[in-house]
Amino acid sequence: MMDNETVDVLPAPQKLITFTDEEDLYSCFKQLIENHILSAPVWDSKKKEYSGFLDVRDLVPIILKLYDQKQEVSDLNSFLDAALMKDKFSELGSTPLELSKKNAFKPIKKSDPLRTIVHLLSSTQLRRVPVLDDEGNLINIVAQSSLIKYFGERCIKIPEDNSKEPRIADLPLGSAPVATVSKNETVVTTFRKLAEEGRSGLAMLDDHDGRLVGTTTAKDLGLFLRNPNFALLEIPIFQHLQKIRAEQFMVVTPCISVFPSDAVSRVVGLLMATKVHRIFVVDNEVNFKPIRVISIQDILKYFDQVKI
Repeated sequence: MMDNETVDVLPAPQKLITFTDEEDLYSCFKQLIENHILSAPVWDSKKKEYSGFLDVRDLVPIILKLYDQKQEVSDLNSFLDAALMKDKFSELGSTPLELSKKNAFKPIKKSDPLRTIVHLLSSTQLRRVPVLDDEGNLINIVAQSSLIKYFGERCIKIPEDNSKEPRIADLPLGSAPVATVSKNETVVTTFRKLAEEGRSGLAMLDDHDGRLVGTTTAKDLGLFLRNPNFALLEIPIFQHLQKIRAEQFMVVTPCISVFPSDAVSRVVGLLMATKVHRIFVVDNEVNFKPIRVISIQDILKYFDQVKI
């Protein structure tokens, strides 16, 4: 399938949000946050090409610095006002063009085989791949989750009798040990760990027995930034996520998990249905301790190695 179909079979959004080097960081970040978008490409008018992606996650170090300096922040506008003061935060970069170079823009053509984009997203640190038409125009930005949805709808079926399917325990799928945080740890400490380790998600554990109770996600950062309140950084992360997710009518505690005996198709089905980016493998129903984490990238790597 991946060798016979081209990238242009992947659905494109009705509207692509992009920025130019003539815009300022304030307006760009505000658009990303208000539109629930994690990143968007920036156009370099001199070179006539996209320089990279402006990413909301680049604001995490600034959140921590503002908190440490006890800045007064009550809403999105006051946060951006404080965050983008060049004299205090020059390391952020003074323009969208400068900051976007941290996040590579590696395009492919719409006529490239589907396997090309699967290989890119499974073997590199890229979170998204831009797609260009024959004239070099940007027509799509494909994220890992888009591929999972596409394959899940077309070629991943969970049969009633899946006894012959490969099991998670039998495959080198995912990674261990699992990066974790106590559900009672503060939001600010959790953000620090995410920033220091370069992660977008952590498994949340119960202090009493080490059971998996939930996970943090990159979307949680966007929800916080829509209404930033530094007082919230001092409450337990589990309590904070319950509050902001409930306000957005999201799953309160997306504790998505599988067991070692489960088939790979169950992982794919859960990733597609829940739209999460990682699923935790727990040891058993009694202990419910995470022993491995399987990300969308891990599944795409598996797809890249097998014929589908």
